[in-house]
Amino acid sequence: MSDRTGPFDDGTADDRDDELRSLLRAGVAADAPTEAEAEDELGVLRPRFEHARRRRQTGLAVAGAAAAVLVVVLGLAALGGDDRQQLDTADRSTLPTASTSTTTTTTAPGPTPTTVGVPGEPEATAPPTSLPGTPGPGSTLPSAPTTATPSGPAAPPTTTTPPAPAGGTQEAVAAGGSATLTWTPTSLTVVSTRPAPGWSVERVERPDATRAVIRFRRDGGGSGSSTSTIDARMRDGALEVQT
Repeated sequence: MSDRTGPFDDGTADDRDDELRSLLRAGVAADAPTEAEAEDELGVLRPRFEHARRRRQTGLAVAGAAAAVLVVVLGLAALGGDDRQQLDTADRSTLPTASTSTTTTTTAPGPTPTTVGVPGEPEATAPPTSLPGTPGPGSTLPSAPTTATPSGPAAPPTTTTPPAPAGGTQEAVAAGGSATLTWTPTSLTVVSTRPAPGWSVERVERPDATRAVIRFRRDGGGSGSSTSTIDARMRDGALEVQT
């Protein structure tokens, strides 16, 4: 059921009831309702009147609250403007004032020429006087003595010794034949022996791992020595051969 307002919105509930009863009793139409029907109709309309009255009171309360809020907002805006103005004024008053400094340059007075006047003669100008310790025109300051620094003896040249070979193979030759030797700084090996014509290998001796002695013997005799020897050994990491 929609809310409707009528001519009885204003006034109290008792006044509206009395007016409704007077209209119902007047019987404007031929089929005017009875008093019982009027009471029923009044009971139906009463909630509408109450609802309309409550809406009106609510609207008045809302309007009053809105007006109060608007007043508060305007007051705060005005106070805020005054505060900003005061803060601006305070900030401007606390800013440091730029100071200007004046630098005065003083020039030491130099020697002033003295003019001597003699009556009847042109004025003569005395030469300027110099301060003690100050060189005059055309003079030069003495230079500081220069002390020569003696140089020490030149460093001797550095001699680089090539490293000893780590090993290799060498052919040892004697009158009775030759032998191929392979060696390292700590060992010596006889690879092969080749006796000369008319000679033969008598024996190969190995006193230790770093020495080998190969002895040749002449076959069928002949002139000269009948034996020949190759003595090879490792000494200080190098191979030495004696025949």
